[in-house]
Amino acid sequence: MAYCSNCGNFLEEGSNFCDQCGKAVKQTQGNTSYQNSTSVPPKKASISDSVVAMVFSILALELSICCFFPIVCIPFIGLCIAFICISRAKRNRYLECAVEENGFTKAANICSIIAIPLTAFFGFIGFMLTITM
Repeated sequence: MAYCSNCGNFLEEGSNFCDQCGKAVKQTQGNTSYQNSTSVPPKKASISDSVVAMVFSILALELSICCFFPIVCIPFIGLCIAFICISRAKRNRYLECAVEENGFTKAANICSIIAIPLTAFFGFIGFMLTITM
């Protein structure tokens, strides 16, 4: 048995291309072994990574609004940045195993992209209000 080295799909004997991703598979003499394949089955994508990514991105999005408050803005900015980094790392870990995004990773991506400028904006306002107090 052989698996595609690109997506991990099972390769039929004698196939020249992967049925799933379309990547060309080079065969050696006798069509018995594949140069562009692996005999190890692909890693299973853990749904928990995508759920954690979504939860942390939503937390970052909600905490970005708290960065507006004077004096406590700096710890909230740090928390938002940490949550965004964790969310992005978990999303990328999920995508390493899975070929495509699921709903959780799409939501995590959108929330973390929105949280970045909001954190910067509200953090700046909160910092300026802290200085003026």
